[in-house]
Formats: sequence, structure tokens, C-alpha cells
Amino acid sequence: NRRLARPARARPLKAPFDRGLFRTPVKALQGRLARWEKSLLASDSRLTKVLALSFDETASASAGVSTAGVGVEDRSTSVSFSLEIMAESGGETHVAWDWRRAPAWRALDPEPLMEGNRLRLLSAFGAEPLPTGTYPVLFDPRTGGDVLDFLAAALSGEAVRKGQSFLADKKGRRVASAAVTLVDDGRLPGGAASSAYDDEGVPSSRRVLVSRGLLKGFYY
Repeated sequence: NRRLARPARARPLKAPFDRGLFRTPVKALQGRLARWEKSLLASDSRLTKVLALSFDETASASAGVSTAGVGVEDRSTSVSFSLEIMAESGGETHVAWDWRRAPAWRALDPEPLMEGNRLRLLSAFGAEPLPTGTYPVLFDPRTGGDVLDFLAAALSGEAVRKGQSFLADKKGRRVASAAVTLVDDGRLPGGAASSAYDDEGVPSSRRVLVSRGLLKGFYY
């Protein structure tokens, strides 16, 4: 049965709201990007092109009302920085891309991002295939994010209802190492999708999906 959400008070989300957005002149931002591009290309002769280097800033407001009496509103800001660079050497060509988002300018530092992306790109040269075998693997944050994307699809309540999740019949069972705990937190401070309420006006909350390897439930 489908029904409208009932009114419920959502606690205000303590997320930074950047009142300094849109105050930096575009030419000043362009000058900063131009200096970083020049610095990147000068740092190593194998770096041949900066394919993209950009800032983005957004301020948004949302509101939701329903005939059931729901009335909610929220506002937020976000800034992001992205880059894509190319390197060539010895007949090899590699490209690396990265991106970061934060709720306010003061929480976004592009320079470590650029340096990490540069080092990752240059480390790709001279890579060789490993013999087939079993190896311990350490995931970096970006690869770990890809793994979480896969798991998020399987932990979707909609996927479970449609029989499209391999976890559908495993609630209460061990599905991972005891070292693994997964939490869906719609109120995570500074989170990319944090909000005081969801699209139906239901207050956001913290939900444990996997606890010490045991499947506790799904998200909707």
C-alpha cells in the first residue's frame, strides 16, 4: 500500500551554509586555474596536457508540502573542484581524473587533490601484469567507492522487492567479514547528499545496514 508520509519534525541539519558563494570574481577564479595548470605542466615533462580544470559553486533551496500536512524546507550550498590530466612517455599515454565536493569553500582544498591525481597518473607508467594467483588487496578510496556503489544497489529495498538483489534472502545472516560495518546516514555533517528530510518529507536518519558483517536491513 502506498500512502503519503505523515507530518514529523525534522531536526535542523548542522551543515555549513557558505554565504561567500558567488563573491569571487570569475576572472580571479580563472587566474587561479591558469596558475595551477601552468604549475602542473611544469612539474614533470611527461605531463602533456591539462584536459580539464574547473570550479563549480551552487546554492539551493527546497521545500515539500502534501495534503497530509507535511510542510518542510531546507537550503544548502556546495562547491566542487575537478581536474583531468594527460601524460605521455615511451609510447604510453595515460589519463587521470578526480573530483571533490564540499559544502563550503573553506572545506575544499584543491592542491592536495591535484598532487594526488598527478602522482597516481605518473605511477601508471611501466606497469606490468601480475601472474595469476591470490594476492592481498588494498583498495584506495576511489576503488572502495566503486565497491560501495555495487553494494548500494544490492542493499536497495526496491531491488529486494523486485528480486534483483543477491542479498534479498540474507537478512540476519553473515554477508561480510566482522570488520565490515555499513551505515546509511542521511544526516552526516558535510555529506554529499545530507538533508534534514527526504523527497517525501520524512526526517532523515541513521540506519545500520551491515553490522560487524551481519546484514541488518535495507534502505528505501
